[in-house]
Amino acid sequence: MKVGFFIPCHINQLYPKGGIATLELFEKLVVDVLYPMGQTCCGGCSICHN
Repeated sequence: MKVGFFIPCHINQLYPKGGIATLELFEKLVVDVLYPMGQTCCGGCSICHN
């Protein structure tokens, strides 16, 4: 199985252990994880705080 793994910038900044734990779970389940290195901020933080 392949999955695309999008981690928004707010997860990187506020909850990095959650992203790491998710990746470790995928690896344990032998899931092929695609992490697009060119992904950028989705703007979620600016939307949520307005």
